[in-house]
Amino acid sequence: MFSIVSKLKRKRKEKEKKFLRLKISKKVKEISKKIKSKKEINFLHSGHLGDIINSLPFIKEISKNKKCNLFIHLNKKINNQNLNLLHPAKGYFLTNTSYLKLLPLLKKQHYPY
Repeated sequence: MFSIVSKLKRKRKEKEKKFLRLKISKKVKEISKKIKSKKEINFLHSGHLGDIINSLPFIKEISKNKKCNLFIHLNKKINNQNLNLLHPAKGYFLTNTSYLKLLPLLKKQHYPY
């Protein structure tokens, strides 16, 4: 009995993974098509400091063929579900103070376009 339930759970997880792969693949193709059709790409980021830093290589790659603009949304509140009061920005994704610490790094980025 246990092995049947285990097999069913495994099959269900495999189906979920396959569905997610297809869904993600479709979304990536959709985004790629949009990127190819534009001369200029705007990025709006409202995430944490590390998320912004991690997005820079992607923006750099896109900027090889497109003009890229990065806009950063400051002081966006974190919803209660994701709230971590131990985080340095308290109830916000990115504060002005954090942004000012990130700014020198952003200014040093020299992308091809």
